[in-house]
Parts: sequence; C-alpha cells; structure tokens
Amino acid sequence: MPPGRLPPIEPGGPIEPFRPVREVGGTGPVNDGPAAPADWWSVDEPPALLAGPPPVYPELLRAAGIRGRVVLQVVVDTLGRAERAVTVVESSNRGFDAAALAYVREARFRPGRVRSRAVRVLIRLPIDFTLRGAP
Repeated sequence: MPPGRLPPIEPGGPIEPFRPVREVGGTGPVNDGPAAPADWWSVDEPPALLAGPPPVYPELLRAAGIRGRVVLQVVVDTLGRAERAVTVVESSNRGFDAAALAYVREARFRPGRVRSRAVRVLIRLPIDFTLRGAP
C-alpha cells in the first residue's frame, strides 16, 4: 500500500465502544496542571450528589406558575465540590439559570473514583424547578 493511504475498511466488521484512556494523577511528563477531567463512563465510581440547599425558585417565575429545567455541565473535583467553570448546557427559561448555578456551587458530591482514587469528573447535572401542588 502506498504511504499515506488508509487500508480498506471491511464492511460489517466489529465496532467497539470508545473509552478514553487517561493516566490518573497527572497530565503526563510535563505535569503542568491538574489532569483533564474524566468523563462519566471512564470512572469506576461516578460522582453522586450527597447534599445541597434546595434550589431557590425565582419569585417572578413562581408567581407566573412557570416550571423549568436547567442542565449544567460541571467538573466535580476530588473533594466533591463543583469547580468554578460551570456551563449551562440546556435551559427551558434563562430566568432559572442563576438559581441553578448558585445551587451547584453549594452542592456536595461524593467524588468519582478510578481504582479507589478520587479523580475529577465531568458530569451533566439536570436541575428541575417544579411548583408544589401543580400537576
């Protein structure tokens, strides 16, 4: 086969799931910062939400009877706290975003683990805002 050419693909061949491989405990030879966060599927024990204050329902949205959901992308650190860089991935109403962000910054998680060692893990956390007594 000429250099720079890919071999032909066998149709119907097996497809294996992709699992990112990373080294626990550093970024490699340079070690110039924390390791990139693991994703949910590559850890032995994923993070779990342990405690947090109830999310504060925005009063204007409560008065209007509006329910909503915010999905956040969060890195849970090795101590079980959300790192500062939290991203709103999805929001049914931007009026809920600040309350969701405040909630996750106060929440405590059980850290994710790889081979019994706590690691940073990237997760998506849905936060639902519902009105009590509403159908």
